[in-house]
This record gives sequence, structure tokens and C-alpha cells, in this order.
Amino acid sequence: MGKETYALLTGLFVLTLGSALVAASIWLGHYGEERDVYLVVTQSSVSGLNPESTVLYRGVQVGKVSAISFDPMNSRNILVRIEVDKGLPITLGTYAMLRVQGLTGLAQIELGDSGENQQPLLTNNANPAQIPLQPSLIDKLADSGGNILLGSQELIAI
Repeated sequence: MGKETYALLTGLFVLTLGSALVAASIWLGHYGEERDVYLVVTQSSVSGLNPESTVLYRGVQVGKVSAISFDPMNSRNILVRIEVDKGLPITLGTYAMLRVQGLTGLAQIELGDSGENQQPLLTNNANPAQIPLQPSLIDKLADSGGNILLGSQELIAI
């Protein structure tokens, strides 16, 4: 083989490898997916939640957390920006809960629907609609445990 053949084979190899890398990045990066943006609003702790954490809708993976920040208008509020698949039935009755995985301590956002208000929650990228974060079962148990402890202290003091 001559020098021209090696140069042609090298060029074809580089083009094939380059196109394979572009195709893999498009496939792995989910480019072109249309997503809706919402803000999950809370005043409680979101420890364990990170950007790129999973968003679930009734147990099905539908999106990811894109950013976590404090509300510039009210520093007590934490704003969690989520991106979910377009066409998901998000309504005015939709709520979010923080779901912590036991072993790792990483958190996910679980979306649910109370069924009370079936009107769609309209959103756009410039002004995302807000979804309230409800306390999880563990948070409720911790609060009631504190109340029980206070009640027992009052009972003992009597």
C-alpha cells in the first residue's frame, strides 16, 4: 500500500470515530427532548438534593433537578428548578415531596396529585409555575415525635 492509501484509511477512521462520538453524545445527552420547567418552593431543608437529581411522577422517572437556589424576593424560600417531560399531567392539585434514599442519603423529588383541582398548571421557561413541597412522612413523624415529647414533659411536670 502506498502513502495515499494510508492517508485515506486514516481519514476514514477519523471521520467514522468523530461521527460515532457525535452520535453517542446526542444519544446520551438526550438533546432535542422537549421539557417543561417548574419551580418547587419550600421553606424546609432540601439536604441530599442536588442538581441532576431525579424527578419522579407517581414513581415513574420523568425529569431532573436543574438548579437549587434561594428566592431573591424571600430568602426563607428555597427554589428548586425542575425539568419534566412535556405533556405530563401537571395540575393545580400537583404537589412535590422529598424522597430520601435510605443508604446513600441522596434525595429525589416525587410529584403527586391530590386530585382536588384538575385544571392544568401552565408554565413557561421565562416564568416557571410553582409547585409546593409538602413535608414527607419522616418530617411529619419527626414533628409529631417532638409534640409527643413536649406533651409527656408537661404530664410529668404535673
